Amino acid sequence: MEDISNISFVSNSFPYIGFKKVSDLINHDGPILSHFSDNNRHLLYLWIDNDLSYNRWLIFEVDKNSLLNYLYKNISLLDLIIDNKQEFLLVTDINESLEFECNNLIKKDSLPSVYLPTENSYFEFKIPNIYTSNDAEREYLHALVNDSISFKIESKSKKYLSAVKVDNLLNVLKNIKQSFTSYVSINFKKDFSSDDFKNLNFDTLLSTIVKDSELLMPNLAYGSFCASITTDYLMSKEFSPIIQNWRKETFIKYRNEVIEIDYDVQILNVLTEKYDEMDRRAIYSPIIEISRETNDYKISITDSSFRKIRKTLKPVSKPIREKLLPKIQSPEIIKSESLFQIIGMAEKTAEELKLNKKSILETKELDYAELTQSTDTIAYKGEELYLKEIFEYKIIYDRGVFIIDYPPLDLHIESQSFDLVKNEFYKNIIELYKRLQKLAIDQLSISESSLKNRIAELVAIPNVID
Repeated sequence: MEDISNISFVSNSFPYIGFKKVSDLINHDGPILSHFSDNNRHLLYLWIDNDLSYNRWLIFEVDKNSLLNYLYKNISLLDLIIDNKQEFLLVTDINESLEFECNNLIKKDSLPSVYLPTENSYFEFKIPNIYTSNDAEREYLHALVNDSISFKIESKSKKYLSAVKVDNLLNVLKNIKQSFTSYVSINFKKDFSSDDFKNLNFDTLLSTIVKDSELLMPNLAYGSFCASITTDYLMSKEFSPIIQNWRKETFIKYRNEVIEIDYDVQILNVLTEKYDEMDRRAIYSPIIEISRETNDYKISITDSSFRKIRKTLKPVSKPIREKLLPKIQSPEIIKSESLFQIIGMAEKTAEELKLNKKSILETKELDYAELTQSTDTIAYKGEELYLKEIFEYKIIYDRGVFIIDYPPLDLHIESQSFDLVKNEFYKNIIELYKRLQKLAIDQLSISESSLKNRIAELVAIPNVID
């Protein structure tokens, strides 16, 4: 057998007592890899060597999530060993009577290379039934992870070691969501027209698709912040196969065209030909923002195990940024007044409306604006919800279309009228409140229960017709 004289500690007693075999994972004339557990902790026994008297096993702890990732081919056996958080691994010699003759603790980097699996040591066998008791759920999550964008957020400062600021995390997730939502809406309008859906209202369908394209995180890990994000194109059955396939392909295109893109002259020419200036700003500006050199964090795109870095999001150079996102000129007050005339808010002047950066965050030739609205009452056709505090939301004006996207209540409304989009938003909140109030606790789904709690946090006194 291989010499392991560089061991750190030898024990006559086996340190893992009370563990029972769960399953053999790999067999070849006997077990090669086996899983043991005491219900709280998990061990893997990997056969690595033998002679006439002993079989030698490498024994190490794994967490349940890493083990399942290995069984579902997300990570390799080598990953399980190399990325293991244990500094020392156990090498044990077992005789023919299954007695532990020698227990050697050895530093991970001192383990003979011949004892390590290859880089391609992925699980290529049938998964034992004991790990697939909830197979439908596992297959669903595996499918989501397989097509996801996996990334790691790390602080550039070592002040908090590997901990990431919550504000940084929220900013990254918000910007990715904003970029992806714009990408879905813009490309749906490019790929389909109202003629493609004879019995459906195009704007209503688009709103439904945007709402149902909410990003999910089916896979998370600690160590900085690691997550896989994707959209669910599997569970939504209300769409036709054509749209379902389009949704899946669109997410993959988004990953390639926006997140993993490497800018060069040829790619920039393709993008400027495919998307107009406002489309490019909606899709790419949020991603460029989170990859700036001045940010105190960095983002890496990884594999689904978060171990192998595929690329790091780098700051976009000034020439590329200016070609991709031409600089917006400061709007004149008269344009702001004209915008408010267009949306029919008033005959008031801009000064009377107290326009500022909060009310209009960005305006470009009356094509785009974000307007912050506030109210203490949700009212529609005589029904009212009096709120506990001032309620704020945004109305986005995008080339003649008014949009309210409010994820906390799972609402997405679009209309060509400012008043209609606002009324429809209020109507939806009141109807949602009334519907959820009628349901008993045991009738609520998890998502409905969460929505009911959110509305309860808003509403002080309801004045509605049951």
